[in-house]
Amino acid sequence: MRRLKKVNDYYQKGKNLSVLCTVKVILEYADEIKALISKGLAMPSKHITGGYSENKNTNKKVGFILRRWK
Repeated sequence: MRRLKKVNDYYQKGKNLSVLCTVKVILEYADEIKALISKGLAMPSKHITGGYSENKNTNKKVGFILRRWK
């Protein structure tokens, strides 16, 4: 759940999730992935799930946890 919280915080700061969707990674590798893309050694993701940009969550507890968890 901590990694989900980190990814949610990353997105809420306006950061680009396509970097994380390039390959299966953890958030700590975002800068390295950007460098690989800029050098043409990796391709940016073409598809990003709407789960982060469009909140369809109806469970208020989950939203509360993501906003309040530190």
